[in-house]
Amino acid sequence: GGMPVGAGVLNVTDHGFGPGIRGAIPFDDEGTRCRPTPLVRKGIWTGLMHTRQTAFVDSVERTGNARTPSYRDVPMCRMRVTEVDRGDTDPTDIVSSSTDAIYLSFPQEGEHPQGRVRVKAWAWRISSGEVGECLGPVTLSGEMLYLLKDIEEIGADSRVVDGWGCGQKGQSGLLPVSMIAPTLRLGRCRVEFEQVSG
Repeated sequence: GGMPVGAGVLNVTDHGFGPGIRGAIPFDDEGTRCRPTPLVRKGIWTGLMHTRQTAFVDSVERTGNARTPSYRDVPMCRMRVTEVDRGDTDPTDIVSSSTDAIYLSFPQEGEHPQGRVRVKAWAWRISSGEVGECLGPVTLSGEMLYLLKDIEEIGADSRVVDGWGCGQKGQSGLLPVSMIAPTLRLGRCRVEFEQVSG
């Protein structure tokens, strides 16, 4: 904790709340009541998700993140509902102030192998502050810490992105997770365009 990872307005929390949201659970699979786990506060890394075992090792409280796909598997630390707090900027202002950029929406799946992030989404070109032609499916990728530091604007809106699953170390099955996030503008990131047949 204590390491700067993003802009001073960036706040990220993992929690188990939200009726009807995938990943929302009152207790984890070790019987721990789920509580909000602050991960980033004002751009500073402040905390980690914990199970019974990791909390014991670090001499901290359990956070309710011990989850398992079945009774055959050992509960491991996994996401629940990860939320980026809203900012103060109107999302339309974020778009209109972007002269030459790419607008990404409808994220479909993602992964974070060894500290890297890969998210598949659909892309549109932004020219002179207006969303234009659809560019098709793309993959956004980069180092997690660099992507967080490259966030320039945080919108005042909020959107639930669910339908995702969290897997761990070869355990069978994916556990439902969700993300809640506003419109974000990144100063730079790697975007790979996919080939679309037909």
